[in-house]
Amino acid sequence: MRNAGAIAALLLAVTWPGCSCSDNGTGSSGDGGNDGAADSGINPDALSGGALMILPAQVTLDLTSGGPAPSQAYTAQILDGTDVTAMATWAVDDPTLGSFAGATFTANTVHGGTTFVRATWQGMAGYATVHVKLHAVVTTDTCPGCPAFPPDTTPACAAMSATPTILYPPNGTLVPPNMNVLETQFDQAQGNALFEIDYENAATDVRVETRCNPIADSKGGATNGCAYDLSQQVWDFLAQSNRGGDPLNVIVRATDASGSCIATSSSQVAISFAEEDLNGGIYYWQSVNVTGLQGATGGIFRYDFGKRGQTPTAFLAPTPGGGMMQRCIGCHFLSRDGKKMTYGNDDPDADDEYSDLKSTLLDVATKAAVQLNQPGFQAFSPDHLQLLASNGTGKTNPTSFSLFNGETGAAGTPALVSSGAARGTQPDWSADGSKIVFVQPTSFTFPTNNRIDDNHFTGGSLFTMGATGGAFAAPVSLLASQGENNYYPAFSPDGAFVIFNRVPLTGTANACTANSCPNDAFSNPNARVLLMPAGGGTPIDLAALNGTGTLANSWPRFAPNVQMYKGDQIAWVTFSSTRDYGDVVRNSTPVNGMPQIICYPPESAENTSTTKNVTTDPKCQQPQLWMAAINLSKAAAGDSSFPSFWLPFQDPTAHNHIAQWVVSLAGPPPPTDGGVPADGGACIPDNTVCTPGSGECCNGICCAASVCGCIP
Repeated sequence: MRNAGAIAALLLAVTWPGCSCSDNGTGSSGDGGNDGAADSGINPDALSGGALMILPAQVTLDLTSGGPAPSQAYTAQILDGTDVTAMATWAVDDPTLGSFAGATFTANTVHGGTTFVRATWQGMAGYATVHVKLHAVVTTDTCPGCPAFPPDTTPACAAMSATPTILYPPNGTLVPPNMNVLETQFDQAQGNALFEIDYENAATDVRVETRCNPIADSKGGATNGCAYDLSQQVWDFLAQSNRGGDPLNVIVRATDASGSCIATSSSQVAISFAEEDLNGGIYYWQSVNVTGLQGATGGIFRYDFGKRGQTPTAFLAPTPGGGMMQRCIGCHFLSRDGKKMTYGNDDPDADDEYSDLKSTLLDVATKAAVQLNQPGFQAFSPDHLQLLASNGTGKTNPTSFSLFNGETGAAGTPALVSSGAARGTQPDWSADGSKIVFVQPTSFTFPTNNRIDDNHFTGGSLFTMGATGGAFAAPVSLLASQGENNYYPAFSPDGAFVIFNRVPLTGTANACTANSCPNDAFSNPNARVLLMPAGGGTPIDLAALNGTGTLANSWPRFAPNVQMYKGDQIAWVTFSSTRDYGDVVRNSTPVNGMPQIICYPPESAENTSTTKNVTTDPKCQQPQLWMAAINLSKAAAGDSSFPSFWLPFQDPTAHNHIAQWVVSLAGPPPPTDGGVPADGGACIPDNTVCTPGSGECCNGICCAASVCGCIP
């Protein structure tokens, strides 16, 4: 078997129960160390009452996909050597991996994994480790009619030019086990005709044979890359065998038409699968579609994470050219329960000024809308009954937020909530409803139309305030700016941490021109994501999540729940970024000899006759949605983030921003690929007769004229 040394190390690593053993969501795993006791199958916790020795202490059962179920007979002895096998009670921690008949364990035939065999007798206990290693060769869907890939004994190719390179996924990333979709991208090198993508560790040996499926990048450019999108079968092989388990090595091997030698990717990539499924809904803003019209005037799309067969659906996205009044849909904020939304919309001229921006409160299920008449940044209380809003166009830098009734949009009690000694913006409400975090900028950089819009500012400091029982405490400083700009704060699901963006001080903070401000909070290429304790402390740059370079890592937001992973608490964070997605989105590749840039403002397609930058220009970078896990249990010690991965449901030709999470989607279920919701009902497309207030329109709202598609 290939990589015997690495796999032997993995086998040793899982002999102790606290080390990376997959329980497929049914058992538990800690973070203990190996003192040798597990090598004999003795449970050190049971020594006071006697212990059983289980033999074999560790075994690997080879399961071939489509083949018979392997089995293993066990024996149990007490310390004096007396055999108590027949009298002992036998069990396995992960019942999805197999079961016992007497003292014989028989594996399932569906997936691999690692778990513990346990025996008990008269108060004594012992356990052993069993690996069920899944072997599968997949060719039917990926390479029909292809010759068999050369065997492992084939000599290595001498020419370095034949060595493939893995482009995606990133090394070391952690992904949810129910994500269901993941693409492997690789540079095919030179002279190769056939490829084998291997996914390997102690529980897995899955090999996918394929020819090169060539990648044209999102702007139509040719590449030397190839892509393999994991089928659902292969995803299940990998995810169910390695849920909460050891890293899975991804290896690409290549051969020429004669099959005379094998070239193996020079650097291996390892990915891991989390223990728990990730569920929730994501609403995000698609501002530009580079190759088509969808979303050209802006639109809010949503996705039900973790459910198979789902594709993103337009929640508020009027069809371009549909004869309705077109509006550009942008920033949006949702209640944690997913029942209420606010969003901003303006005329589709692709500016970012607030003079023509409207803010609307929406009931998500019915799409009944109330205009708030206060554009800015908003945050709902967890039960959606209160809505805190900044004054986005305040001419005099008001030192208070406005409070609204989250159900009706009426003024709340109190109507104004103090933001302290200075103007506040970008609030976020903790999941338990007890506190709010927000930003106090030093200066607002681009006054327009005698207004001071709060999407452009520098020198942001972070503040928190208590919010218990409808009463709001005086704001207190969380993080004082020393010239850098801190903004877009959000609480972790448990309220213990605040994640936020930071732009370092580069030059003079107020050295802003009409079109540029080096420390501006709006669409800044130098933005990075940081984490700090919600009670105060030292901010931590999430280096693994951020990557290197100027990637515009913007607007981080947590998924709804904290999860367990190998005995630690983790949380998932989404954000937008201009990093490369393998060869599919190549923001770092020059176009016509010119480097790509963040086009300002990146709101929607513009008319080339204007003096503003044109976001459909080939030199414009494409922000995309990315995601990463953070180990909250280890966050106090430094960067505990994992490398980020591309959210696989989004349109790679689009500009995608602001992924906001809810516990669940409200309203009719989104259409599947066939255009019909999962419950068999149907939503109504734009320009179709509808009933006002019914919530039956797929994309827009049922207008007063009883036609789907308008945006109030």
